[in-house]
Amino acid sequence: MKRCPKCSSVFITERECEACGFQFNYNPLGEPLGEKSFYSIRESYWSQLSSLERSNRALESKKGEKAKRYISKVILRYNDLLDFFYDTTNKDHAHHNLYFYELKDIILELISYDVPEKEIWSCVTKAEGEGLEFELTFYQRISEAISEGKRDRNKTRVSLQSLLSYRLGGAVKIINVFFFALTAVAVISGALAVYRFLNL
Repeated sequence: MKRCPKCSSVFITERECEACGFQFNYNPLGEPLGEKSFYSIRESYWSQLSSLERSNRALESKKGEKAKRYISKVILRYNDLLDFFYDTTNKDHAHHNLYFYELKDIILELISYDVPEKEIWSCVTKAEGEGLEFELTFYQRISEAISEGKRDRNKTRVSLQSLLSYRLGGAVKIINVFFFALTAVAVISGALAVYRFLNL
């Protein structure tokens, strides 16, 4: 008679234990581009952003609650993928390379959201503390992904700075135009407030 491997109950179906709810053949990874993937998590997060934030990622609040929840989900997915790579029997898995590209994209995303490199590595070192080992090439690939993420992040910052320092007509910087516009709006708003006050 079959029993649940978790609680030894005999009340089981083909999919789960009716006593404790343990799922048989549960796959935490899902399909490489499926609903559990990083890409689905990212799409779901992007759908919560305003159209202005989606069109200009520099306006996105990366320290806001939405972003924090998103990064938490991404880190959970990162850990699931690391668990997959710990298991040496998965070397010949049909989707091994796809999962690695997903892992790399996750690292790039974490770096772009200013997750410290130490935190990214901590998931790997934690596993080592539990006696699990990676191949040296895997470490190198993670390290390369982190380096690439840092380069991309720096390019983004530089491009934003260069945009703000761009000179319209070779004379006036865009940032000066913004400050002028803000000052004009403030002065006009103040003048309207005084005008309304005096006409009461």
